[in-house]
Amino acid sequence: MAAYSQSKLANILFALMLQTRLAEANAATTAVAAHPGGARTELNRTMPLLFRGKSWGLARPITHPAAIGALSLARAAADPAVAGGSYVGPGGWREFTGYPTLLTPSESARDPRLQRHLWQESERLTGITYRFSQAAAPRLAGEPPPPSAPRRS
Repeated sequence: MAAYSQSKLANILFALMLQTRLAEANAATTAVAAHPGGARTELNRTMPLLFRGKSWGLARPITHPAAIGALSLARAAADPAVAGGSYVGPGGWREFTGYPTLLTPSESARDPRLQRHLWQESERLTGITYRFSQAAAPRLAGEPPPPSAPRRS
């Protein structure tokens, strides 16, 4: 569970730093973080017994069907009211269940120093450096962005 929690923090740190980089480059693209909450899926087969199995036992009241969990991701991707740098997840008890809402990332996730550190470490470990150039002019609605690709260092 500690490793899982760290990976979720890393996802949000990365998304928030990506949004910062995109905004600095005046990009039309945005980055948004989202999570499905306690969705009952086969991904949980390695979790403690309480959180897995066909009946879901004691965890059933604090989890929801996978289709409800997918709504947070769909809202993050498709709702025009979700701004870059937003965080979407279930609005119910401890963000385990419920319909998607805008959430506030943890204090650690909002730490710009941690965001930069994760970004730099990701570049170092992968050998890929992303260059964000300033946009010359805003694009019209529906106009595709110019092609770009990550550069290997």
